[in-house]
Amino acid sequence: MIEQYLNERYSFKFNEILNRTYYKDKEAKEKFLLLKDYKLNSIKRELNNNSIPATKSDLKCLLESDYVTNQNPFKDYFKNLPKWDTKKDYILELCKTVKTTNDEDFYWAFKKWLVATVACSIEDDTTNQTVLIFTGKQGIGKTSWFQKLMPNNLKDYFYSGVINPANKDTTLLMSEKFIINLDELAAFNKKQIEAFKEMITKSTITERRAYAHFTEDYIRRASFVGSSNHNEILMDVTGNRRFLCFEATEIDYQHQINLDLVYSQAIHLLKSKDFKYHFDKEDVLPLEENNKMFIQSSEEVGWIEELFTIPSDTDKVEYMNATEIADYIKSKKGTYLKIDVQQIGKIMTSKDFPRKKIKGSWKYMIIKNNG
Repeated sequence: MIEQYLNERYSFKFNEILNRTYYKDKEAKEKFLLLKDYKLNSIKRELNNNSIPATKSDLKCLLESDYVTNQNPFKDYFKNLPKWDTKKDYILELCKTVKTTNDEDFYWAFKKWLVATVACSIEDDTTNQTVLIFTGKQGIGKTSWFQKLMPNNLKDYFYSGVINPANKDTTLLMSEKFIINLDELAAFNKKQIEAFKEMITKSTITERRAYAHFTEDYIRRASFVGSSNHNEILMDVTGNRRFLCFEATEIDYQHQINLDLVYSQAIHLLKSKDFKYHFDKEDVLPLEENNKMFIQSSEEVGWIEELFTIPSDTDKVEYMNATEIADYIKSKKGTYLKIDVQQIGKIMTSKDFPRKKIKGSWKYMIIKNNG
């Protein structure tokens, strides 16, 4: 009797992204609304007033069962897009609304990131492990442009704020959103950056939702973007391949690009065997090269630039490993210094100092500067 009554008066759907039930009164013109406790209690009251015995628990169990049809807003949106006409590059048109200091690489990286974003949202075994980052002056529209990446059907699936790995309410957003925007990345400390790197590689989030009986694995659906008013946002001289950093000089965040056409092209590329949307080993070098201007200055970098030069063919070369270089820096700058030998090695490699194996040990080829 409960199901018969509900069938006559309501339509229900279960949003499997948000893990919530939505309802619609068949006699009303409103769209589907989130089923909250107040409405659940009101429906229970309706049933009881019509001599249909039902508890709130009975009703809740029914509306969180296969009685309600599952709905996936992400899959529904992309499935119903028109086919790409293959004549116009709509992703390029969208890219042109942002002027960067490296437009060519921006188009290359954004195209991959966008297709990976679509794949992450609809494919259970795909995770977008890169983050699109804009730096640039305050107020030029970085966050607004990111918000404009949301098609009308998915506008509720954008989140801007902080994701705390220790807070289950925020980590669950990774399974509930299409895009997550992290503002002012320059404020992150090294520990937060490392935690963020680990977080963006996760394919599932294991949590127990509020009021749920069991811990469950939720598929990661969200892709990340970020912004900063400062260029120096990367703390490590290497290991930055997951960050797609671009300095924006002008942004048209009020553009009228048809996002349905943009995403129809993205879906076409996703299904195409010819397009590689992930970044592989051959992509690391251009990514690291592009990211050099976004690495924070450090004392270690300054010391190495001051004390050492990359040798030319005619120079008398000296050979030192990272430990010996650290000791030499201390001898010049102060024995009290705490120098991370591993970081010294990373800096020397990033600065393209050549290496040679001597007696089984790799050493950097250097020239000591005078003074």
